[in-house]
Amino acid sequence: MFKASTGHLLPESDEMSLTRTKIVAAILTAGLLVAVAITAAVADFPPFEKEGTVDSASVCDSLGGGDGKVRDVKNALPSAAKYTFDDSDPARSDPSQSTFTSSCFVSADDKISLSIRTEMIRAASADVWAKHVVANNEYVGAREAKAFGAGESALSGERFAAVYVPCVPDGKIPGGVRNLSVVARAMAQPSAEPEVAERSLKALLLDAARHAHSRAKCDLPSKLPGDS
Repeated sequence: MFKASTGHLLPESDEMSLTRTKIVAAILTAGLLVAVAITAAVADFPPFEKEGTVDSASVCDSLGGGDGKVRDVKNALPSAAKYTFDDSDPARSDPSQSTFTSSCFVSADDKISLSIRTEMIRAASADVWAKHVVANNEYVGAREAKAFGAGESALSGERFAAVYVPCVPDGKIPGGVRNLSVVARAMAQPSAEPEVAERSLKALLLDAARHAHSRAKCDLPSKLPGDS
């Protein structure tokens, strides 16, 4: 049996077969697009976008000059199409100045995802400092952080690291001894494996602490690994 049409005549069975082929092709195409979208959602990365780059020119000066700085910053960040850096790297030129802060904030797709901040504070015991810094950073897993040898006290975890560094001795600044409190936070889950992310965050912390110790014109030995 033939079906009439204004164009070429096709057997009805052939026409139905062609229709089924088109339907199957459309279903396969739709399925592929859904799979791509699901993969992108699981990876938390927009489909068809290139991953952002991190280079030495953009990385914060306040993180110091460590050889692996670019790699470590990348390891501590989530995947994103764009990374932006907000750096504050002042110098403490007046030895009587009792305050000092420096910071590096890195945004991934316009959301702050990495924070490394240094503040000069009036010295307390290492135990008091550790309890305070852990209590203020529970949201990035500070409770699970482990102690390691650096400064007066230091802690390291997958998304949190902190070190307490000697800076100004008694008699130099009204109010007594000053130390540097340096805290690194991965505000978003890093894309690197947990062990790699923790190692990189710890490296960034120590590099930032060394740099801040110099910029703050600290007189006391830092007690950081590798420093005399």
